[in-house]
Amino acid sequence: MFKKFRKTSPQTPEGYAEGQRLFDLGVAAAAQEHFHDAFLLYSASIEACPNPAPYLNRARVLVKKIRHKEALDDLWQALRLDQEQNQEMISEIEADIKEVSPYVENYRNGTREKLVEDFRAHNESFSDLRYVAQRIWGVTFRGAGSEYEPYRHPLSEYHFFNELDNVARFEDPDVYPEAKEFLALYPARFIAQKVNGPVDFAAYSHSEALLNMFLCSYDEPDMRQLRRLMLYDIHEYLLRRDYGDQLWSMTNPQPEVVQSAADFLSQES
Repeated sequence: MFKKFRKTSPQTPEGYAEGQRLFDLGVAAAAQEHFHDAFLLYSASIEACPNPAPYLNRARVLVKKIRHKEALDDLWQALRLDQEQNQEMISEIEADIKEVSPYVENYRNGTREKLVEDFRAHNESFSDLRYVAQRIWGVTFRGAGSEYEPYRHPLSEYHFFNELDNVARFEDPDVYPEAKEFLALYPARFIAQKVNGPVDFAAYSHSEALLNMFLCSYDEPDMRQLRRLMLYDIHEYLLRRDYGDQLWSMTNPQPEVVQSAADFLSQES
């Protein structure tokens, strides 16, 4: 995955040594799955000395952050720079461009503008914005629940824990406060167990791809709001699914984690 940082001309370009150093640190961070740190280091490497390798690696992190348009921009930059150099990575970069391009179709067909306009029309009200998130979920996860329980779906639980895993690995949890709270409630071992557990992976991959096509159409702060709403509301649905909605009161507070996590934690204690 990681390519050697190359000089852009027979003479060492300005900033090359610093770009090389930052790129190597990014590779080391990514090897330890510290992808948020790797992303920042690749960005710093590009600032120091533009080169195909950090552009390519940053693009791959951006895909995991559901920022496919920005990833595609990086890939085109990587391709342009590689064509100016030794053309060592062209086939690899072109393969990534082919894989990422379908996710930005909404930018080409006018759908993005409609989605952004709709988001802005509903952004004044928390309940309205929640409705936007629910509609996106219903369109992408076919067979989702009713108007009163929109997140009732066989893949909701898997998606919830997969999203927590993605935030933990690829994002700054501070900008996803609900996820940060959930990551404190659910042990990493339990999340890994859920993510690696049995699932209809073909069905999930299809729905997740559709969801990501929608999400990456929004500006990042707006996308973040939608992901946060989905995470929170899916978790609320999972609690109702496991415990019912009449089981807690002032003297019997609402459970904080799903039943399988409660069982897991009781076995761990």
